[in-house]
Amino acid sequence: MSDLVFVVSENTSLSDSELMEINLLFPNDLIAVLSPDIGNVPEMMRLTHFSTKVGDYSGLDRLLEVMGLSAVVLRPGAFSLLRKSLLSKLITKSLPLFYEIEGSRLGRYQFASPSSGRVVFIYPGIFAPIRNGSTQRAFSLLFGLLSHGHKVEVVMPHDKGANTFALFLEQFGVDVHLFRPGRAQKPLSIARGFAKSALGLNYYLPFFARLRFAISSDYRKTLERVVQKGDTIVVTYAWMTPTFIKRSRDIKIIIDTHDVNFVRDKRYYLSRNIPSRILEYLNKTLELKRLSAGDRIVVISESDRKIIQKEALSAKLTLLEPSFEWIGGVLHSRSSRALNFGFIGSDMIANRLAIEEILNHLWPRLVEARPQATLFIAGGICDYLSKRGVLGENIILLGFVTSLEGYFERIDALVSPIMMQGGLNFKIVESLCCGVPVMVNSDAKYLQSLSPMIYSYENRETVTNFLHVADDFSGDPGKRTILAEEFRVRQNAKFYSALNDMNLA
Repeated sequence: MSDLVFVVSENTSLSDSELMEINLLFPNDLIAVLSPDIGNVPEMMRLTHFSTKVGDYSGLDRLLEVMGLSAVVLRPGAFSLLRKSLLSKLITKSLPLFYEIEGSRLGRYQFASPSSGRVVFIYPGIFAPIRNGSTQRAFSLLFGLLSHGHKVEVVMPHDKGANTFALFLEQFGVDVHLFRPGRAQKPLSIARGFAKSALGLNYYLPFFARLRFAISSDYRKTLERVVQKGDTIVVTYAWMTPTFIKRSRDIKIIIDTHDVNFVRDKRYYLSRNIPSRILEYLNKTLELKRLSAGDRIVVISESDRKIIQKEALSAKLTLLEPSFEWIGGVLHSRSSRALNFGFIGSDMIANRLAIEEILNHLWPRLVEARPQATLFIAGGICDYLSKRGVLGENIILLGFVTSLEGYFERIDALVSPIMMQGGLNFKIVESLCCGVPVMVNSDAKYLQSLSPMIYSYENRETVTNFLHVADDFSGDPGKRTILAEEFRVRQNAKFYSALNDMNLA
């Protein structure tokens, strides 16, 4: 089966000779070209052209969704100019190789050499293709470091797909070092099982169980071999913090928390019995000990910043909200009534709780008030729902979607109650970037300060009031576009300002 090769030349047309070179290198693949014009297409070349003069790329999204993307061909020096929203689409399903073309010269893309200090970047698995907010944040941070000229060394466990992912990163000048998880996983798994039984829970992933990588002897050996004097270590997730690193080597440790586990896990300890109190104390103590080993703690949201600040740790504290520059603009049509509602998310406990709240309590009230309404559910959570049985009235499962913009263009409003505190709810911010109003519960009322497009309901009986809010925005697409653009600009400026302030050099 042939793959897809995507050629991006948004400002310059492709010549006859360039098309010939591309056809010679990729004779059996489908070539999708994004450019103003193209020259004469060689005989038997399978090519589809998306003209930047026309600006309709809907067919491109479909190609990226159904075909495996094996290569991306750019103009020399054009990678840094590539729109982040387009780059995100290219690596949502695939790990393509990058090439550059100029006249008759077609070869592997030449990325800029590092000009700043070394950064050792630690992540507990592969983070592309991009599947969720965590991998998107890791990928954005990695490319933020590369764009600042840092030499990046990635350290990660040797899991399925790790070798392929390593080859993908190496083309950007990133060296990848793999370690084996070690023998600690089994006892930690047994301890986790006892903790679940003590709390009477079906699902429970405490902080101590997440330490399975960090206490691996091979993890320690790998880091001690890779880390050099003067390096900066960026750890994604506190439980990966290498507390064994000797600080006398002039090494800085930056911990990117993603969320605060002792806040996120509070709902597990509501019974307040002796086991729950012991487990809550144990996991919070372990997490704070890891955090105290950092020179700087990076938090993802203002609420997390306040939580960590109360703990009075010695580390400097930086708020680094995601840039969300992978989200492009969405064109909405005018409608007198909001009829298409949505929920999107991966298959994780917070999203399971949220979708159960929607299906059991919120959606029945909304669809009763507006029988023509439809709920479109997307993402990995659909795998969970497919086993659930009857979902309710007017509900459609879309599964994984390649284009976030395409999804948000389809819906009039997002329904997204927050059932677990801590971290940042990516789907809500992505919705705001696309000009889609969001309904949250009272626990997330603080999010209303982000945008007038967020509505918080006080209780389940008042959720139908959101229909008036959604209708107002559906009738004013111009306002939605302006609010979305202003929001994206603010988020992008905050991300790069905070990245500069982190002083990684």
